[in-house]
Amino acid sequence: MLKSRILFGTFVTIFAIFGFVFSANRAEAATCTMTTGTWDGVAGAGGGGTSTFSSCTGGGTNHPAVGDTIQINAGVTLTISGNATVGGIIIDSPTTADGITINTGVTLSDSGNLSYTANATANAQTITISGTGVLAVTGTGTINAPTGAGNSLVTCSGSGSLTFGSTLALTGNSTSTGKASLGMGACTLSAAGITLSGGSNATGTAEITLSTGTITSTDGITFAATVANTVLNNSGAGSINLTGTMTGAGTVTVNSGTTLTTTGTTALNTPATFGILSVSTGTTTTGAAITFAGATTVATGAILNVDTGAVTFTGATGVTGTLGITSATGTKTFTGNVTINSGGVWNETAAATVSYAGNLANSGTFTASTGVHTFTGTGKTISGTVAIPSLTISGTTSNTNTLTVSTALSGASTLTNSATGVLNIGGTSGITGLTATATGNVVNYTGASQTLHAGPYYDLNLTGSGTDVIGTGTTIADSTSINSGVGVNLTGASTTLYLALGGTAVVPGSYGFTGSGARFLDLTYFPGSGTGTLTASSTLLAAIGGAGLVPSGTTTSVVAQSPTPVAVTITPATPTTPAVTETTMSPGCSGGNMYNTSTGAPCKNNNTSVVTSAPARSYSLGTAVLKNGSRGEAVKELQRLLNQVLNLGLVVDGKLGPKTIAVIKTWQKGHGLAADGLIGAKTKAAMKAEAESN
Repeated sequence: MLKSRILFGTFVTIFAIFGFVFSANRAEAATCTMTTGTWDGVAGAGGGGTSTFSSCTGGGTNHPAVGDTIQINAGVTLTISGNATVGGIIIDSPTTADGITINTGVTLSDSGNLSYTANATANAQTITISGTGVLAVTGTGTINAPTGAGNSLVTCSGSGSLTFGSTLALTGNSTSTGKASLGMGACTLSAAGITLSGGSNATGTAEITLSTGTITSTDGITFAATVANTVLNNSGAGSINLTGTMTGAGTVTVNSGTTLTTTGTTALNTPATFGILSVSTGTTTTGAAITFAGATTVATGAILNVDTGAVTFTGATGVTGTLGITSATGTKTFTGNVTINSGGVWNETAAATVSYAGNLANSGTFTASTGVHTFTGTGKTISGTVAIPSLTISGTTSNTNTLTVSTALSGASTLTNSATGVLNIGGTSGITGLTATATGNVVNYTGASQTLHAGPYYDLNLTGSGTDVIGTGTTIADSTSINSGVGVNLTGASTTLYLALGGTAVVPGSYGFTGSGARFLDLTYFPGSGTGTLTASSTLLAAIGGAGLVPSGTTTSVVAQSPTPVAVTITPATPTTPAVTETTMSPGCSGGNMYNTSTGAPCKNNNTSVVTSAPARSYSLGTAVLKNGSRGEAVKELQRLLNQVLNLGLVVDGKLGPKTIAVIKTWQKGHGLAADGLIGAKTKAAMKAEAESN
């Protein structure tokens, strides 16, 4: 019996203890109400201020404990004058206006949630954050507009902040004019996702307004319900930081100086006009009709996919990461300059229509689709290595490096190939104006059976296949090279300074098909019914194109002085032989020719002539890249090498000019090198090897 009493007493004692603990825990969850006045933020009995609290933990006149929820009743405005921590904030349905004011320099921490209870009155429910005040809510924020004409408001009048550890939801009014509104001014708002649900009443909006402050959402922004009555208005040069999806056709008004910074996986599916776009990390995708009024930057490692919808980039676009065009729906317009920086990638996987009104500069990787790309600006440039299959020039544009147009070059304006430009045309050339007269520029026709633009040209190379058509009056100021496998139909009289056929320079004179009246008839390079002629006025006694400097073996071409075709055979020198022997077969020098019709060597009564060649030597071309305008001893060595390899007869003066650069470009192309006219390590090595083999 005694043992039973002891056990019973122990049980009663334990129950009493746990009952006290349970009761204490329940007390910690108290909801405090108060009168209008101030609170210094000190919890419990030690708190001060002019407001009188009731129903807080501990009862009596105790101030809110750390875990208490404070409820703001009708007609009450509580001013927080010192840092305070509470377990929740309820702005209750008022019969007269109510709210909380957080003084400057004060932080009110809410470890629970913030909620506004919808009311049917015309009275305002307001939280005011003054100066540098802070309201930090660990949980959610729920701000419901009154069902009456009143408003549920948060206003931040200084540079303070309002933060939520979870989501923030604003809901507008569908029955009256009341709205749910956050006026952030120059303050900072952050949440883990923001939802604006507009009411069906035109003024029952759910809105966030901002001037120079910052909005950060780590889980998107959603415009819901009556989306026309959802508002995001940024009137100044503020900042919006976004991760996640922006969706719904809300009313979004953003100042052109506002920066939208995206991180992680972000989708912009709201049709709107934004300001500056900064794609900082991760992948951002556009999925609506969007305009970016300011500059756009894609950082290293970041990706911007321009997808569905007409998207316009008004400011400059700079790409160090990757910009992809992934949908053909809607025109993609770049009004400002576009720069693909070193390491940057421009990749079009859909055949979109793309329009440029500024410059296009590529120092990275540029891959265009088969969609039509139009340049509309005036006095704009394309620089770097750029390949665009279908290019339309609607505004004056210059190419300063290597531009390849494989399908169609068209437009009512003019494309200028500058002195450093290489233009490769692989398809049709219906453009109204093509200016290719600058000294040193090169135009290559690389397609099959092309009709050439009327010109004039500086350097012209036909490197494709089939029969190309050169129209009447075409002039080539420097050199014309027609590769093996290409025939030319001449419709009228055209002229060039130098002419190379199949990689071998030919002597001055007129060339054409039978019946053209040309001095030299060539059935290989000038086939068909063309009655025109191509007249070369000078000669380079060396090859300036093709795969080598001299034929790799004995070759025969059908070249004749009109009217009787004859065969001319050229026997190349053997590299180890100390002398080069040229045998001219009669009638190669018949008709009183002063020069052999194929090699350009002097005719000497059809006898064999022997020319002694100098022994092979090495050349010191230095380590610097040589280019147009270079001077010095390394240039002199290059000139000596070119005289040996290409037999140019250059004056060795140490000055590198545009005509020599033009010859070098053609030589580079024939040797599988970049035809850029820059004599770097690879070109030097190839030239030295050529010199040694000769």
